Amino acid sequence: MVMEKDGSRTAGELADEIPEDNMCGLRGWRPRFLRPFATSRTFLIVYGLLGTVQAMAYVYFVATLTTIEKRFKISSRTTGE
Repeated sequence: MVMEKDGSRTAGELADEIPEDNMCGLRGWRPRFLRPFATSRTFLIVYGLLGTVQAMAYVYFVATLTTIEKRFKISSRTTGE
């Protein structure tokens, strides 16, 4: 194992120590370049971004639905809102 001048290890070396069940990837595809991202911080960032995108999609859907209801004179009871 090669140490940096300050005693820390490189991301690639840390990635080699990640257990097989904690590696990043999809199903059987677990590329080596994703290993440094197998951290709780990366998980929280991705989880937060996906939650934000989901919330944005929901708000867009609701706003679009009300516009369609007004345009075609459909009651909210019919659309289920």
